[in-house]
Amino acid sequence: MTHHVCCRDCRFEALEDSDDEADHLVETHQEQTDHEVACEPVDGMAKIVTWDHENPLAELQGETEVEVECGVAGDSHIACDGWSEIVELVEPAEFDLENETISLPGFDWECPVCGNPSEFVVEETRVSTHV
Repeated sequence: MTHHVCCRDCRFEALEDSDDEADHLVETHQEQTDHEVACEPVDGMAKIVTWDHENPLAELQGETEVEVECGVAGDSHIACDGWSEIVELVEPAEFDLENETISLPGFDWECPVCGNPSEFVVEETRVSTHV
């Protein structure tokens, strides 16, 4: 029987034919992310129903201060001491639900320590300026 593995907290989902593989996938994803993962059996042509995905950055809508840290700290090819700071925004944060993007007015998307222009962690959510 096929199992539909689906995370309630991110877009992770998979179909597994083996009970053991499905259980392993659930355990691994939960251990790595601390997310809530479900595993449901799928019979034949049953419709797979997934949860609505809510981007954690949506909670920042309207905030005027956000915690930001460099997302490359620990990478072997880039030296950074793990810069982290509470950033005061010049205007409230705006989350674009359709494109799932966040605007942080007044934040300079460049790490002041290593110059990283693209990988950050905003309020514990990894973001990238690469589109």
